[in-house]
Amino acid sequence: MSRAGTGLLPPSLTVPAVMNRTLDRIVEALPRCSGRAVDPAGSLRALRTHPRRLLYTAGVLVSTLLLCALSVAAVQHVNAFRDQRVQELVRARDALQAHLAERESSQARLSNMTEFVWEHRLASEQATARADLAAFKAAGQRLQIEHDATSTPLTVIGENLDDWQPAQLRRYLALARLLSAVSRLAYTGGVVSQGSVGYFLDTSGRFAVLNPGMEAAVASQGLDAAQREAWFVRLRAYANLNPPVLPSDTVSSLHPLGGHEVARLGYAPHPLTGEPSLVSSYPVHAGNQLLGHFVSFEPTWQPGQSLLHDVGGQMLVVAPSGHVVFGSDPPQPAALAGALHDAGVWTHAYGRVTHYWRHGQMYLATLVQGSDWTVLSTFDWREVLFGGHSLWLLGLGIWAVLMVSLWLLLLWIDRRVFAPAAAHAGQIYASEQLSRSLIELTPIGLCLLDMSDATPVIQNGLAHRHAAAAAEAGLALYPALISSYLAAPANGQLAEIREFEVSHGDPTAGQQSLRHLLVGAKQAEFGGRQVLLCALQDLTARVELEAEQGRLRGEAEAANEAKSRFLATMSHEIRTPLHGILGHLELLGRSRLDPEQKVRLNRINQSADSLLLIVNDVLDVSRIESGQLGIDAVGFDPVSLIERVALLYSPLALAKGVDLDFIVDGELASRYSGAVARIEQVLRNLVSNAVKFTQSGRVEIRLLPARQIAGLRFEVADSGIGLTDLQQQRLFQPFVQADASIGSRFGGTGLGLSVCRQLCELMGGSIDVRSTPGVGSVFSFEVRAQTGAGREPLRPLVGRQVVLVSAVITWREELARRLRRWGATVYTTEQLSQVATLDLPEATAVVVFERNLPVDGPPRPHQPGLGHAGPVFRVRADAPLRALFRDGQWWVSCYAGQSLLDALIATGPGEEADTGPDVTVARMIG
Repeated sequence: MSRAGTGLLPPSLTVPAVMNRTLDRIVEALPRCSGRAVDPAGSLRALRTHPRRLLYTAGVLVSTLLLCALSVAAVQHVNAFRDQRVQELVRARDALQAHLAERESSQARLSNMTEFVWEHRLASEQATARADLAAFKAAGQRLQIEHDATSTPLTVIGENLDDWQPAQLRRYLALARLLSAVSRLAYTGGVVSQGSVGYFLDTSGRFAVLNPGMEAAVASQGLDAAQREAWFVRLRAYANLNPPVLPSDTVSSLHPLGGHEVARLGYAPHPLTGEPSLVSSYPVHAGNQLLGHFVSFEPTWQPGQSLLHDVGGQMLVVAPSGHVVFGSDPPQPAALAGALHDAGVWTHAYGRVTHYWRHGQMYLATLVQGSDWTVLSTFDWREVLFGGHSLWLLGLGIWAVLMVSLWLLLLWIDRRVFAPAAAHAGQIYASEQLSRSLIELTPIGLCLLDMSDATPVIQNGLAHRHAAAAAEAGLALYPALISSYLAAPANGQLAEIREFEVSHGDPTAGQQSLRHLLVGAKQAEFGGRQVLLCALQDLTARVELEAEQGRLRGEAEAANEAKSRFLATMSHEIRTPLHGILGHLELLGRSRLDPEQKVRLNRINQSADSLLLIVNDVLDVSRIESGQLGIDAVGFDPVSLIERVALLYSPLALAKGVDLDFIVDGELASRYSGAVARIEQVLRNLVSNAVKFTQSGRVEIRLLPARQIAGLRFEVADSGIGLTDLQQQRLFQPFVQADASIGSRFGGTGLGLSVCRQLCELMGGSIDVRSTPGVGSVFSFEVRAQTGAGREPLRPLVGRQVVLVSAVITWREELARRLRRWGATVYTTEQLSQVATLDLPEATAVVVFERNLPVDGPPRPHQPGLGHAGPVFRVRADAPLRALFRDGQWWVSCYAGQSLLDALIATGPGEEADTGPDVTVARMIG
């Protein structure tokens, strides 16, 4: 059995290495040992000259390769810098295109609503319009108007409207009154806010409806005849109805919308602040009739700051005239526009990025789709060099270190390897006695055996002692070496060397009496006869050490098993008094404490909860490793399971301002059989992490049918910090967290998700995560669960009619699913004000879901506008778990479905169910 390359000796001292470096020298020394004269002069000159030439030639070649690698890295850096700028340019262009598209969409929505009220709602405002007409004329063709108390007050002004027909003027005044209500409904935030629409101007350009900000700008200049005429000239210029007063008032075409009217987009000073602004003129039609134009203003710094703030270098949005819409003005705008035209930017297709150099500057340009604007980015070689100076310094530093290290290594090899080797060779050639001394002083046994009679020709003292010890044990060592060599296979790496093992001693006397020799043998020719050169290495100590290592390995495994049992026992014993501590802390929290004591008590509670979680995780890990974790299947209601988990973390979510919602697939059964305790443990861990890592936004728990197996799928989605791809790959490993700062900022040991993965696998399922950094994560796991057998669930609300009011679509769908499963006929609506439009009995129950704040104020029995006196149920996240009747209403938590059902049953007897379809009330306009 071969033992080369294993055991105590390092690879450099194994028998094959020794045979390579030592035995060849001995073979070369054999002629000298026989008395032959050898002249070493030519060999020494070759030994001193040729290796040095090869060494320094290789150094020059490696230095050239390093210089080429540095050049390639520089070219790649330049290309990467340019590609990064191109990506930033495309990102800025896409953001600007999306901004313009959203702006156009918002204005189109306002135009459509204006067309709707013009065609369908003006007839109902005629009585009010007559009074408005009288007040308008009495105030000198000026009137402040609003539809109701919740509408936006608008100001109507006119210029010499005495020639208008009264019916026409009343119709426009009625339109202005409805615009005050439409503007509130049309704008719910976004690119074009309610206050950014400056005014509405009719087709004649003499009737204008101004928003409050625009009205203040007009009123500050006075409203006498001359000033009003000047203002209307500017208003018509912005709406593109007459030539501009100032060159800056020009408004260029964005793109056609149909017919002969087009939306206009340009830039001009804001009438109120004087800031450079985007000016939009959007036509309003009623069929084929043009009613007028909406004109809005938006300061250019707002989209410019939001769209171009994260782009390096100089980033501009340029018109064909050379005017800079966004960004800082260039030193020579006319020259810049000429350069862009020469490069053919405005002749290229949308989406293409143009590259060109001019006066040492790289220009990257691309057209903004739907306009004649160009997004332009410039940089020069200084930005390329200093923009990545850390990479350059790193690359140059690495190159310099490699070059210095290379040549230092070459000099070291020349002085410390080749020169000593040449000197040593000279000594070998000069002295036969030195060769014999080398053989004698070798730390392994060496001998040269005549293969014909198995007698030693040359041997050192160590080989002689090995032979004497073998003879005492009754073994002729030299014949055994030759016979073992002939029977041994050749070494795979060194075909001329064969390795084998020779042992001697009394096996019956115990392992300590045996001696083991590892032999490397090489056949050679000496004095015209075949000889065998052998190197003998004593392996006795190594064999004994290996046996000792085996014994210690067994003891270590036994100690590890004892450690696992001790860890599981101690975790269990620690958890028992910890439960008592938590119970007494809860009782202490119910006593009278001052604010400072409550803060300290909360911190103690948090620390105790964290300690309990760590102990539970360690105990679960120990149980899983020992195979003692029980997975027992019992019947359970999955909806109740989700409600328990959501209720547990709802206070923490409310304290952070995070919405905690859940939704259940309507196709799921009401009962399942599975390992509910372990399912709840995994779900709690995921929901706890989601709430902990989400600073704002929402967390949603979803219950769906499993996709891969027969069972259930749970998903926990959050809007937290998110994870990178590398973090997702390592996340489910033990004691691993997303990064080093998680433990200090949020706590934890990194065991929770590892335990969750092992639990899901034990339940025949799996767990995974999808995440985007800065956006959020979705953790999902599937477990095996069987549909529970038994009778159909009770439908205690059959015959009852319930109105469900919720502006949150998630809870509107979830509560509607619950009510329908209980047998109720559900009418859904988004606002309490819409309940009055339903033709329902007065005793109909109203269920109102509120996102922490009231929707339309607390309803009361016989409240005007509600139209009935039925019971009202306020469903909130911070409401009590058991339904509470207070202030004429029922209050109940959205996480307590059974309490809501009990309250509905207690408030009225059941009736025959309505067989008609459920009714959904759509949002009404006006």
